[in-house]
Amino acid sequence: HFGNVLSTPPSTWLSVNQQSPQNLEWNISNMPGNCELDKAYYLVIEFQAKVLPQSLGNYHNTANLGTLNSNAYYNVIRSAKINTTKQVSTEFVEPGQSFDYIIVVTNEGSVDLKDINVEDQLPSCVTYNSQTARKLDVNGNPISNNVTVTGGPTNFFFPTSFILQPGESAELTISVTRNANDQSEQCCNPKAKGIGTPVD
Repeated sequence: HFGNVLSTPPSTWLSVNQQSPQNLEWNISNMPGNCELDKAYYLVIEFQAKVLPQSLGNYHNTANLGTLNSNAYYNVIRSAKINTTKQVSTEFVEPGQSFDYIIVVTNEGSVDLKDINVEDQLPSCVTYNSQTARKLDVNGNPISNNVTVTGGPTNFFFPTSFILQPGESAELTISVTRNANDQSEQCCNPKAKGIGTPVD
């Protein structure tokens, strides 16, 4: 806003470049001066930002205007937090049909996690086939495919060398087949649990 006079600047004064969500740019042009004695226009830009998952420590955000710059400081405290989501590859499954359960364990804390394992109790209407796993970055893109996971069909263990940094995820895909003689109205498996240990 501009002082106590204008709550929204004219569009001819200010435009925003949002091509990069990490590096916002505002273009200021044709902003007039104030000819009244001891008065001036002040441009205040306010926006909301979400702190992405990152390691604990002290950080700062820098705003630049020509050769001038200013820093806003913030601190990420130590936090161990894990989140588990589960999806199914298809909504409707016929008896004898194979499908996948996709379980994603995400490190939402500020410390690395190790000893990752997944607990998933399969329903009696399906038969376990196999599993595959991979690691995803903070944006959900694969970092490494074909991660070797042992165990199954109820407990799945990632390698001891497998580390999830803040924001990263472990994706486990469990292949199953609905039993050919199953006639139940619903063949569902709603619960899955992800476990990890903070790396100190």
